[in-house]
Amino acid sequence: MNEHVKSISQRMSLRPPQHESLKILDRIAEMVGINEEAWPE
Repeated sequence: MNEHVKSISQRMSLRPPQHESLKILDRIAEMVGINEEAWPE
């Protein structure tokens, strides 16, 4: 699991369904090539 997903999930106290949705979103972002380098500072 992505370190950011874990951090977001813990900080927001996500319930299991929300946590699973966040993991799915992370996998989709990884598949389409969205990463930290895509976002300007």
